[in-house]
Amino acid sequence: MAEEAMEKRTPVGAFAGAVGFAVTVLALSVLYYGKDFLIPVAIAIVVWYLINALATALERVPILSRLPRWTFMAFALLIILFLSTAVGRLIGANVSDMIDGYPAYRDHLVALADKVSARIGLPVQDYVENFFKEFDFRPWIASIASGLTSVLGTLGLVVTYVAFMLVEQTRFSEKLAHLASDPARLTAIKIALARMQRQIETYVWVKTFASLLTGLASWVVLVLVGVDNAPFWALLAFLLNYIPTIGSILGVVLPALMALVQFDTLTPFLIVTGGLGIAQFLTGNVLEPPLMGETLNISPLVVMLSLVLWGMLWGLAGMFLCVPITVILLIVLAQFPATRGIAVLLSGTGRV
Repeated sequence: MAEEAMEKRTPVGAFAGAVGFAVTVLALSVLYYGKDFLIPVAIAIVVWYLINALATALERVPILSRLPRWTFMAFALLIILFLSTAVGRLIGANVSDMIDGYPAYRDHLVALADKVSARIGLPVQDYVENFFKEFDFRPWIASIASGLTSVLGTLGLVVTYVAFMLVEQTRFSEKLAHLASDPARLTAIKIALARMQRQIETYVWVKTFASLLTGLASWVVLVLVGVDNAPFWALLAFLLNYIPTIGSILGVVLPALMALVQFDTLTPFLIVTGGLGIAQFLTGNVLEPPLMGETLNISPLVVMLSLVLWGMLWGLAGMFLCVPITVILLIVLAQFPATRGIAVLLSGTGRV
């Protein structure tokens, strides 16, 4: 009897596995080929969360507490628009400066290689000169500038989505009540949504605070050393800090490479590497864990795999969004008995 039951279940299990595989492939295909539409939507959702969190913080200011809620939402949106525009202009101006200074940086690195060659007796200078003959970085830098133009274009689309989300959220509770007629189910959905919002807002606030400290420390070190475009590199360290692990590494490596090509000695390069490395370590390993607590109940391995997966699907935007997306996915999966086991595996503590 057991063997007959096993024979009956096997085709069903194989069919379910095939369907699951097909659904997974379809979902990944939609995420990849539909990224031009989905990325602005995902960014808009994160910005929407950020606006609500900022508006809530402004409401707690005693002088402003009597103003209506919509004024805080509008003010928060204006703040984000102003900061985004200022960041775009700063990056664009500094990219132009780096393109103009490329010949001088090349000459400095060749001179440094000449000194190293004289000390160790190896033709390091020849290798460096051949490297610059083969690779011209100016087209790469120019492509960054053109990419910024597309980002600004996406920003307009994101703002449009966010505006509609802010309008829709006033009627969301009413729609939710009609969507779930069962009171118990409605309560469970509200709890899940509140938890999702709380975790994402906490992540955004803590990450932003830590990133600000990282950017400020980077700016101080770079200004003291005299590295060109210090505000740009500090801003880059701030932005890259939102990308788990890899962002912190790039936040040290890129300014250090700038110091290497700018100066004729290795001392500034070593100071920048050590100073920025200490700043990244203190914010990422000493400051963030106690502030974050168990808010992000995600396995570190899952965060790393999520970074790789979303980076492959959506590029740099996916790297920035990988943690909020994983938080939302974990909470949604935990609401259904069939997928709760997956949520447990994704979690850091096993409690979902």
